[in-house]
Amino acid sequence: MESKNVPHVAELLRDAPKNWGKWGPDDEVGSLNYLTQAEVLRGVAAVRSGKTFTLQIQMGNPKGDPVWPGRSQARRLNVMDKGHYLCGKAPIFPGQGEYADDMM
Repeated sequence: MESKNVPHVAELLRDAPKNWGKWGPDDEVGSLNYLTQAEVLRGVAAVRSGKTFTLQIQMGNPKGDPVWPGRSQARRLNVMDKGHYLCGKAPIFPGQGEYADDMM
């Protein structure tokens, strides 16, 4: 799948925006730095009940997950990662592109 007309990934991304280090080497919140005190206060003012709730769906409950009869429990499978490339078991893409993937 190699082609002499396809640029290397580094060349494709050369002029792409970069945010690494934008807020200093010790930054841990990234784009949350854009959130001003005024915006936080505006968000707090929108609160009516104080009730909290999760947006996640629990998976891997030690007591078991609810499943339809005949179905198996949810499992996460790593389909492709850097290890596949390192051991030569991943596809070679033009420009040395790589990807990682998993599925539930």
